[in-house]
Amino acid sequence: MLLNTGTQVPIGGWPKDPRLEIGKYQQIQQIQAVDSYTFALFSRVLGWSRTEIDVMCAQVRNELKNPNYHMYIMLHFVYGRKP
Repeated sequence: MLLNTGTQVPIGGWPKDPRLEIGKYQQIQQIQAVDSYTFALFSRVLGWSRTEIDVMCAQVRNELKNPNYHMYIMLHFVYGRKP
């Protein structure tokens, strides 16, 4: 089994390098996943109401769409092969 040390993937279409166009797809994935990352933690642990969580999620989605923020996410790939 091999594990690479990590790859920086941009979030959004801001990089000028055409090889980093994957950032557009990563941005879509992050925007769609905000709700699934948030509701259980914020409601059960922090005691937030549904309305408060919805407002915060909307703000997060807007910030993820902002091209002025040059965000990266570290991805690790693990792969293996049967002997």
